Formats: sequence, structure tokens, C-alpha cells
Amino acid sequence: MSWTIVCDLTMDRFSGNRVLDNSPFHNHGTMIGAISSHDGYVSLNGPDAQIEIPVINDSLQGFAALKVQAFIRPRQITHRYNIVEGWMSFAFFIESDGCLSGTVFDGANWKGPHSRSAQVPMNEWSRVCFEYDGVSLAKLVLNNRVVGSSFEMSYKVAQPRQVITIGHWPRGDHRYTFQGDIGHIRIERRNQEDIWRDALEILYCRRKLTPLQLSARRELEFLLRKLPAKEQQEITKCMLQQLALLRKMLNRIRGDSPKEVAILRRFGDELRQAWCCSLDVGKAVEILKRLFRHLKKVYGGARSAEEMFEELVELSRMCAREGPHYKRMQELMLIIFPELRSSQEALKQLFKNA
Repeated sequence: MSWTIVCDLTMDRFSGNRVLDNSPFHNHGTMIGAISSHDGYVSLNGPDAQIEIPVINDSLQGFAALKVQAFIRPRQITHRYNIVEGWMSFAFFIESDGCLSGTVFDGANWKGPHSRSAQVPMNEWSRVCFEYDGVSLAKLVLNNRVVGSSFEMSYKVAQPRQVITIGHWPRGDHRYTFQGDIGHIRIERRNQEDIWRDALEILYCRRKLTPLQLSARRELEFLLRKLPAKEQQEITKCMLQQLALLRKMLNRIRGDSPKEVAILRRFGDELRQAWCCSLDVGKAVEILKRLFRHLKKVYGGARSAEEMFEELVELSRMCAREGPHYKRMQELMLIIFPELRSSQEALKQLFKNA
């Protein structure tokens, strides 16, 4: 799964009151209040201590999923200690009872996992991580061990406003100020482009293309580039909407059961194996049959396989275009992926009989 590092503060590069970012986006942090720098970490010594990272470019926007990692050494925990918080977007913190927590704001509610109390040790260095997959799963990791998880996350996250703050609630309120030492902070995101890049990687599967297929791929990319800019923008916008609906559908199917998440993940791994390694359409169809039987069993017939198929068909048609350019693109896709031609009738029969 592709992640993009959007802020990487190793706490060993400083310039005046700034902590320098090692990512290509130059999201440097500004030290404010009673905070001192050392080789590899900073010490927060007062209620106003914090590091502010201004949200001044697109790199700190467009979060579809996020991962926040930190190296921390808290002193005696007397109140909530903020580790990293994106204003009105996400929060990663330690509760007053030593519980590690991470939450995401979806525009209406804050949701996220929590560990048991007294999990975060005091006066010791710990590596902590909060990860949200952008669909429904979030987890907390403490020293390489999962200590909390939630399968009930929203499929969307509000984007950080104005600032992301380390060790403090964004801006003036001092009630959640971290007391102790903070080392390496890394913030990563998955945006819509990352997700599409992953999807294309799965589609192509690093397969070796024939000269004819390579020629078809080049022609396909040329035709896409030759489309008018406005049309390219419309298609991109539609595809992003399509992806958001697909994520929402996946969220609904996945549910809130850890067991169900594991089962569906296994189905996904099997399908990727059938497509990428053997190009075995028959095997892929058999896996899909088992998947639909499983979904029928789990959901008790509440949504039939036919209904799910129709929803997928509608999604696939959302961004359809007509005209000679698009007809040629379809022809090129069947050259690049000839197995799609043989799969069409099999898939029709699958959903007809599911």
C-alpha cells in the first residue's frame, strides 16, 4: 500500500526556532514557548510548549488515509498529553490514565481506537503509531505491538485546518500540553492518487507485456494526454467521486467485525493471486462465487448478489464516455488485458446465478 511522507521531523536539524522537515514538501515546524532542542529530540517544559506546522500547501491536505508515528518519552502523566493533532482533522494523544488514543474527525464526530489504561510508560522512550486506512479500520501501535483498534471508522476524514501541532492542542489552549521529550515525528498520507496508483499496480501486476501490448499501452496513454484539458478534469473529478463511492460501499460490506475484516482480506489476497500470478479468469470467478456465497450468509439475504452487482455496474458506468477516442481506448484495453475478453461472459453468468 502506497504512503506519501508529508512531514518528517527527525529532530536533529534546526534553524533558529525551526525544526527542519526532511520530506520534499518542506513542512518545517516552528518551536513556540518553553521548548528546548537537543540532538534527536526536543524537551517540552511548560504549558505553552509546542511545535506548529502551518498548513500552507496541498501536501498537508487531501488525506484519504493517514499514519502518524512518534518517538516519545513522557514525564509523569498528569493530564491528557497531545502528541500530534491536525486542527479539526485528527488527534493522537495519551489520556490522563496512560491510555493511548487516536481519533479522526469526519466533519461531525471524532472516532477512533483507544488502548487499555496505563499502557504508555513514563520516563522511558516509546515508539507509538496511529494508523487509519481511510475505509473503516484504525489501529494503535506501541513498541511494535497493536494495543488498540477500531473497525467502526468513517470512510472520510476532514482535512487539517491552518496548523498541525506537536505536543499541544492547536493554538492557545494549554490544557493538553505534552510534558517530556519528543523525538522523530513522521506524518504520512494516502490520497486519491495513491489509491489509484495502487489499483493500477494491481491491474498491471508487473507482468511482462508483449511488444503489441506495450504499443497499445503507449497509444492508450497518448490518447489520454490528447483529450482536452477540461475533459481530462471532468474525468478525473468523476473518477475521484467513483472512488469515494467505492470506499463507502467497501466500508458498508466490511462492517465492524475483526473476523469479517480478516475473511474479506483473504478473499482479496486470493483474487490478486489469481489475477497477478496465473491470469486465471476461471479461478478468479470461482473465488468471486465463494465471496458472494459468504456475503449472502453473513447478511442473511438483506442485499442480494444481484443488487450488489448492479451497484458495481452503476459505479463502472459513472465515468463512461462515448466517441471514437473512447471506443479505441476500450479496444486497446482488450489488447493489453486479453483475459478481460474471455472473462466477460463468465462474469455475466456468475452474477446471473449468484
